[in-house]
Amino acid sequence: MPICKALHNQVCIELSGFYKPCCSYKGISKISVNDMSPDDFLHSEYIANIRKNMEGNSWDPGCYNCKKHIELGLHSVKDSYDFYCKSDLNTFEMLELSVSNKCNNQCRMCDSRHSSLWQKTLGGSNIPVSYYNLENVLSKIKSKDIKIIKYLGGEPLITDEVFHIFEFIEKNKENKISFYVNTNLTVPPEKYLKHFTNIDSFIIGYSIDGTGLTNEYIRDGSKWETIKRNLDKWENYINKRNDNSERYVHTVLQAYNYHDIENINKLCQDYGLYYNIFPITYPLEFSINALPQWYIEKHMCKETEEFLKNYNHDTELLSKLIETTASQDNVLQKSINDFIPELSFLKT
Repeated sequence: MPICKALHNQVCIELSGFYKPCCSYKGISKISVNDMSPDDFLHSEYIANIRKNMEGNSWDPGCYNCKKHIELGLHSVKDSYDFYCKSDLNTFEMLELSVSNKCNNQCRMCDSRHSSLWQKTLGGSNIPVSYYNLENVLSKIKSKDIKIIKYLGGEPLITDEVFHIFEFIEKNKENKISFYVNTNLTVPPEKYLKHFTNIDSFIIGYSIDGTGLTNEYIRDGSKWETIKRNLDKWENYINKRNDNSERYVHTVLQAYNYHDIENINKLCQDYGLYYNIFPITYPLEFSINALPQWYIEKHMCKETEEFLKNYNHDTELLSKLIETTASQDNVLQKSINDFIPELSFLKT
């Protein structure tokens, strides 16, 4: 098994405040940010044991997702870490973290733990939850080699804690730190222009799971008109910077957007953006295996061909998808017929 730089060059802090080997790892370490610093976690016995499990042709059980993707010839999370972590092994250069569920969308595949809007809709508090003290965690970092900070949400660009990231970057600007962020494109760049001056470059994942009404169905709370307007603003801003910033479109392939993948790809081509597709892993009923064979064949395109190698229709998943669709439509006061008529067969 080739060395995975996620285990040697980066530290991931899960939303709950517990460390993980990486964002895709199955299972959490149960080591809290209150127990040790990010530097100490990277050099902990816990990580050392996972590295050992990855020796030779072996895979650690928690790395199942990457193993499966690589075997199918798909892009894996491991590939991303190996690409962005460019330093020698055991150099702590990348920090990836989430801290708050503050979000202005309630996506169909999300939940109240990751979205404050879902939290409010489902009868919980209307106050977003911050799961740990980010400022305290950042103050404990000893590494002088940090080159990338990847900040996730919620919607990261509306969280209160994003300013702690900007402050850390400013204090360590001699490192020439890149700010890696996945955004739902509801926030224009002008909101933070004065803070962006200390950022060496950006790596931006535009989270787009559908175009037009498909977007508005999957990402409840967003409007396609706003998404397109802010995409233009971000692209204009990044192009004017004229640095090494990278942008790409990230799509979670699922039952609700399988028919729309070709349209998202066309959008990427229009903007000259790299297209990154990951099949959904949870909730299970949202996977394309819930879709019947006739629908798969009707909406097949070259961008989805590689993902169909593992397609296997599951009637139980289809039944569960119909049930989940009805339940969420009732809560959100929407009808799938009005947004994605192609999926009218999911309407009970």
